[in-house]
Amino acid sequence: VTYNGYLDVMHYYAEMSAMGDFTDKNPGRIVNVSIPLLVVHALDDPLITWKAVVDNEGPRHPSNLVQTGSGNLMILLTKAGGHIGWPL
Repeated sequence: VTYNGYLDVMHYYAEMSAMGDFTDKNPGRIVNVSIPLLVVHALDDPLITWKAVVDNEGPRHPSNLVQTGSGNLMILLTKAGGHIGWPL
């Protein structure tokens, strides 16, 4: 991580994540989306938990998250789909 100029692993993930450094006090970069953005995530994704995008309560609860920023964020959580795609 330090080889690429990051202070530590948390700094790397804060910079590389689409959510940014998302905390209770800092809504991260996701609220600065200037064009409509649809985030599609499967609940059964074996590699990235759905909690990377949303949470059951607090600022990352879907109803709170989509009301931040300019209103350009839409979240679609599907029951199945895995990590690669969704069966037709």
